[in-house]
Amino acid sequence: MNILNSEKNHGSLKVTIQVSKEEFDEARLNAYRNCAENYPVPGKPATEADLSELKRLYGPAVLYDEALAELVPQAFGTYLNENGTRILGKPRAEDIEFLDDGSVQFTVEADCFPDIELGTYKGIHASASDPDEFREQVLAKACASMKTEIPEHLIEDKLDSMVASEKLRIAQDAIYHLLADTLYYLKKGYELPGISRPMNQVREQAMDIMLQMVSFDNSAPSPEYLIEQIGDEVGRYHELPDHFREDLQKTMRERSDAKASMKPEERIEEVWKAYLGSIQSDEELWRKDQREEAEKRVKKDLLFLKTAELEDLKLTEEEVRKGYQDLADRYGIEIDALLAQLPEEAMRQQLLRDAAEELILESAVHDQS
Repeated sequence: MNILNSEKNHGSLKVTIQVSKEEFDEARLNAYRNCAENYPVPGKPATEADLSELKRLYGPAVLYDEALAELVPQAFGTYLNENGTRILGKPRAEDIEFLDDGSVQFTVEADCFPDIELGTYKGIHASASDPDEFREQVLAKACASMKTEIPEHLIEDKLDSMVASEKLRIAQDAIYHLLADTLYYLKKGYELPGISRPMNQVREQAMDIMLQMVSFDNSAPSPEYLIEQIGDEVGRYHELPDHFREDLQKTMRERSDAKASMKPEERIEEVWKAYLGSIQSDEELWRKDQREEAEKRVKKDLLFLKTAELEDLKLTEEEVRKGYQDLADRYGIEIDALLAQLPEEAMRQQLLRDAAEELILESAVHDQS
């Protein structure tokens, strides 16, 4: 393995690596041994064919993909270990070239873990009597004594995490499910007589209808009540068609059938968009509004992750599974839906942060005022 180039720029690491023909051929054979059942060679026991026989039967590029799937992370991992470099998230391979001499060249890009110098993080004194205020005082002091620079990609990643968490929270509120349904029916109600209204106005009207239903303790209103409310709104701008009620009833039945077949993540996304519309926002604006908060959370995360590293905190597979189960139970959703919103690496990082935070707070000293 030969490192052709390595550079860090704005928290991103890019490394160009070349592996020799011999190394690549060996990787292809190792890959073959792991999946020999997919490449049978007549007259040869499984795993005992050589590369020339495999190329003759399956073409000169046989096992390229399988070999690279093992070789790229292995070579990049070797580089990281030799240089003591730590990354965040999953590395990305690009610009793969198969050279005339049989060697392979590729570039791997990854987000770097920033350099962090912890100050005081254990035995911090705080005086607040309220537990939440005490926590904030302790963590603020620990963050203030820490030296680091926050890469842009960490802020974006944190915003991604905040969006995922907020989606799950919103999806557990029946009000926003009712709002999503009401918005859908109202838009269809305007389409029936062939009229169009500004989307902002439709959202406001849907919100008003939903709030009326909730205010009368009627969170599961009858279809007739909802049709009457929608008819009143549409009727302000156009005479209702003769079969307006029947057509809207049909729309409601079709909607019910469609919801039954929706994947959990699809329903979550729909409710999330309804919520954003109710606050006159969209995801881009929401992320912009939450950016300052994301920066604060990233700084705490770096404090926790560095603490976990120094204290050598570890997680078992059982603890990771329990983390998923606890979160799924909290939000009342299936684990499969949670996995679609929260990758395993993100869950691991969160659990490590939680453990480090607990360590910091348990060591803190409460000053009596």
